[in-house]
Amino acid sequence: MNILFFWTIPFKNAGGVGAVTAKLAQEFIKRNFCVHYLSSGTGDSYEDYGVTQSFFPAAAASDKNAGISFFRKYITDHNIGVIINQSGIDISTLKIIDAAQLTGVKVISVHHNCITCLQENYVHIIKESLKDKIYFPLINNYFGIRILKYLNKKKYRVFFEYLVAKSDKLVLLSKHFIPELNTYLNHFPEEKVTGIPNPASFDIAENAESKKENRIIYVGRIEYVQKQVNLLLDLWKMISAQHPGWHFDIVGEGSALVGLKQRAINENLQNIYFYGQQDPRPFLEKAKFFTMTSSFEGFGMVLVEAQAYAAVPFAFNCFSAIEDVIKNMKDGVIIKPFDLNEYALTLSAFMKNESLRQEMAINAQRAVGKYHVEKVANNWISLFESIKKNKV
Repeated sequence: MNILFFWTIPFKNAGGVGAVTAKLAQEFIKRNFCVHYLSSGTGDSYEDYGVTQSFFPAAAASDKNAGISFFRKYITDHNIGVIINQSGIDISTLKIIDAAQLTGVKVISVHHNCITCLQENYVHIIKESLKDKIYFPLINNYFGIRILKYLNKKKYRVFFEYLVAKSDKLVLLSKHFIPELNTYLNHFPEEKVTGIPNPASFDIAENAESKKENRIIYVGRIEYVQKQVNLLLDLWKMISAQHPGWHFDIVGEGSALVGLKQRAINENLQNIYFYGQQDPRPFLEKAKFFTMTSSFEGFGMVLVEAQAYAAVPFAFNCFSAIEDVIKNMKDGVIIKPFDLNEYALTLSAFMKNESLRQEMAINAQRAVGKYHVEKVANNWISLFESIKKNKV
């Protein structure tokens, strides 16, 4: 069977989704599948670990009808049997697939984010994203928030209805997310929806404990609305004085990086280091704890990456699939949503308890096994077989 991963952007530049796609693609190739990447944007084709990344030609990218014709021809020429639409609720690629009216080709759409948390945490999200707007006081009240949540729910209802209707299968990143679709849809055919987690990006690091230092780490985009990186500095300000021998490493790029660095200087925060975009593995090797302060996540693969390197993860309970990744107080710590005092007290206590930290680090590495790419790929192949037989 020939498989096409399809999105608006090249997978090499697609962050976490790109890394997951590459991991699955390599495993599919090992099992004698032929894998292709296609972007509906423009660019020059190239090879990425044995997979050809193709693009729409300029004329097809700018003209809807030409784009549909090119896409239909691409599918026929490459004998594609399954399209994996990685765009989630950015349904532009799914509209191209639908318009092409492909006979016999199965379409699997993947939603790479949480479900209910987009509604439950909406107030937290919207306040951060709109707080600098001149009209913010008009909406930062009971009635304003109610209206915004209603509009948000209405918008996502359209997206999810389209995904379910136009896909042979909708894949969510956790089975916990399936009933959460009821947040937006009054009814949906549950047989068309399944949960398959992302595969672990990193293999388990050997002898991780021997490389540990008194370091805490954050890895991810440096932005406010989702990642809430401002809370990282609040957290460090609350605990750093009690732990003068510890260091806090922040690895990543993003729109808030310059402001975050300046705030650290203005508030004279000590032993905090900004490294920009880097391979996180050397930093994870040294870190004893990983901190996440996101307002929502789809799966939080970086939590699994931290576990692979025996860095005990801490995160807010901001999405239901976190229970798939972290068993609270066993291989990581789940904090009540956005309770920074609880976060600081719990993290500080673990920083003082080395034996408990070591026990949790061992458990964390063991937990990664359930996300090994071979196990995750087995779920995908079972899905391919079921939809090929028209059994959704």
